[in-house]
Amino acid sequence: MALSKFPTAFEHIDALSHVSNLVGLFRSVAYAILIQPGPYGVFHVLLNWLGISKKRFSMEDTIRETRSEVDFTLPSGNLLQSISDFQASLGLRLLQRLDKDVCSRSSLALELEKALHGIPEIELIPRHAAMGTCHYVRYPILVRNGRRDALATFLTKNGFEASVMYIEHGMNINPTQFPGAARICDELLTLPCHLFMTSSDLRELAELIRQFFQIK
Repeated sequence: MALSKFPTAFEHIDALSHVSNLVGLFRSVAYAILIQPGPYGVFHVLLNWLGISKKRFSMEDTIRETRSEVDFTLPSGNLLQSISDFQASLGLRLLQRLDKDVCSRSSLALELEKALHGIPEIELIPRHAAMGTCHYVRYPILVRNGRRDALATFLTKNGFEASVMYIEHGMNINPTQFPGAARICDELLTLPCHLFMTSSDLRELAELIRQFFQIK
């Protein structure tokens, strides 16, 4: 998305290619269905069976070819493509409920954080003191002693998608130049805290993590 303070900055907008309302509607309906836990699980299993990377369907277009902290690419093919009127209207409706969703996600994250407290192999990441509410798209933790990848595999096999995020694309950080970033690449694991997660889901997720580390 491109924004400008100047009203005339996009006068050439009519020259851009537009996504049709029908295509926009189809994409939105598809995403609305696939983000439900049941269909998403079936989609995940199907892609694994077909050997297709799920990242092909993600929106991380600018980092798929990223290999270092100074490397990124932009998809030039649709860089100047405008969204459809349907997508714009849908976006405005979603923005109206953004604050509510942020609070809900934050509440789920805090519940998960409380359940994970006291596990020696896990370091909980403190929030900045000036932040009242975090927008937790996913809940991040640091997993010590080189056990991050094994934990991610264990949780995914048990129905909770744990993600190591950007290093899935092959990012390589120089530990001498960037020790903090290198540690994050080695230890960062993100856990689901989306709005379909229930309190029982969060308790089950925390219990699986304790089971992995053999903590009662």
